[in-house]
Amino acid sequence: MESVAAARRSLPPGGPIPEDYLFDTLGPSGSPEKIKLSQLFTPEQKIAGHLQLHVPRWSKDSRPGPVKGATADLKREDSPCPSCTAFLDTLDRTADHFAPPASTSSSSPKAPIERIATYARERGWKNLRLLSSADNNFKRDYQAEDPTAIQLPLMTVFHRDGDQIRHFWTSELMFAPPEPRPGPTSNGTST
Repeated sequence: MESVAAARRSLPPGGPIPEDYLFDTLGPSGSPEKIKLSQLFTPEQKIAGHLQLHVPRWSKDSRPGPVKGATADLKREDSPCPSCTAFLDTLDRTADHFAPPASTSSSSPKAPIERIATYARERGWKNLRLLSSADNNFKRDYQAEDPTAIQLPLMTVFHRDGDQIRHFWTSELMFAPPEPRPGPTSNGTST
């Protein structure tokens, strides 16, 4: 693990963000507010992660939508991605183990902040900073949206280097061909 970490540290720094993206979020009173990407970092914090809760979900995802709450009334394609939801369920429940908890992770779907807040209430999320990228180019700039506005499942991490915020890492499994699944061969042995 240390050799992988050393190799990562030897890479050149990621590119600086092209703009200080302005997101919609919910303020302490629960009312909509604006927040810049740079404001997601506390003075002592160097890393901020973004999880792309897909609302609307990836067009190739045929799994059923939510079955209860106001979100169940949405068309399946307008409902949140089940995998992203499960991942955020886990992060919300474990956020107290990170410091500072309010900034360790955020979700930036393309849906309006009010719809995201409704879904968060239905899921019982209390520890995630919820953001909407509905009014900016964040998802498009970081390849979480294709040219036809289809939402793609990605996670992006940013690093603060002094006053500059740089891209640090993005999950790339969406862009890699799937590996062959192990299974029986023609002679009956497993691969």
